[in-house]
Amino acid sequence: MRFPADSELPDPYDGLIPEHEDLKVHACLGLPLFADQNLIGALTVDGMDPHQFDGFSDEELRLIGVLASGALNNALLLEQLEKQTPEGTVQPAIARGVVGEMIGRSAGIIQLKKEIDIVASSDLNVLITGETGVGKELVARAIHAGSARAASPLIYLNCAALPESVAESELFGHVKGAFTGAIHHRTGKFEMADNGTLFLDEIGELPLALQAKLLRVLQYGDIQRVGDDRSQRVDVRVLAATNRDMRQQVLAGEFRADLFHRLSVFPLHVPPLRERGGDIALLAGFFCEQSRVKMGLKQVVLSEAARVQLAQYGWPGNIRELEHAIYRAIVLARAGHPQGELVLLPPALPAFWPGGCCIPRAGNLTSNASFCQPARSDR
Repeated sequence: MRFPADSELPDPYDGLIPEHEDLKVHACLGLPLFADQNLIGALTVDGMDPHQFDGFSDEELRLIGVLASGALNNALLLEQLEKQTPEGTVQPAIARGVVGEMIGRSAGIIQLKKEIDIVASSDLNVLITGETGVGKELVARAIHAGSARAASPLIYLNCAALPESVAESELFGHVKGAFTGAIHHRTGKFEMADNGTLFLDEIGELPLALQAKLLRVLQYGDIQRVGDDRSQRVDVRVLAATNRDMRQQVLAGEFRADLFHRLSVFPLHVPPLRERGGDIALLAGFFCEQSRVKMGLKQVVLSEAARVQLAQYGWPGNIRELEHAIYRAIVLARAGHPQGELVLLPPALPAFWPGGCCIPRAGNLTSNASFCQPARSDR
């Protein structure tokens, strides 16, 4: 609702802010916040300028209300789930194993593991956000492993790799003769994931036409194969991941606000590697040990100087880039010293270059007794 600047009516939101019973505002907005058609709150905005909000269209305000509704609803759900998941709750062994693969002691990773433990036992849809290479798929596997659906399949689909012409068939399947080339029935990913979990990676790449059909499945649990007049019920938990700013996509009209709201019932953010401090050394240690076993080497270690350089690098490709950098450095070092202990020194590892480029240099090798602590992977 909008109140004109010259309205003689009192501001209906006066008194809501403690110690400010009479705010002398000249413009105010009130946006109702809904979750599943239930009113859960209101967002109010006041301005001292009578024309403060003239630049906002009704559609833009509606989208702001949808995003605010999702944020408030998520906060309320998280509060409920925390009350339902007491400290010390024992997780299934498989779930503990997958979460254990998420190496790190940084505050961001500890918080992420806590949130995974909370949401895994529920049946909520989850939107996993984070940059490329941070380990979003591992988060999805951990959620599935800790859920009541762990014994059922976890089906993966990369939405970015879907040609629009076959995307609907990939999701929902098709019947024989539905289109040219459909020479037999095909089971879609939703049907494959029945009673289990469907992980939709790069959800921000999903074509708009398919977004409406995906929304219907999330709302009603019905799918319809391409070319089939009948629909069938499926029981599927949906986990989605993206490296995009979904709120910006919603505001730009590139992603449906109602679908975003359905998918992000419980959002999880995976922090980039550059924000994880000491976790870099732990991850590098794991990749050294992993490569040692794979390549049949006696020992692979990182010098202290190499550890410092790894910590100073920005890692735009995150964990995936770190893994490849370690493996490449070991291959180069082994080429110059095929037997015995390999020690990785700074020249073998990525460093800052003008423009933010990472240019690997030739491997270097020396004798060193530094130990590289093994751990587990969180790719």
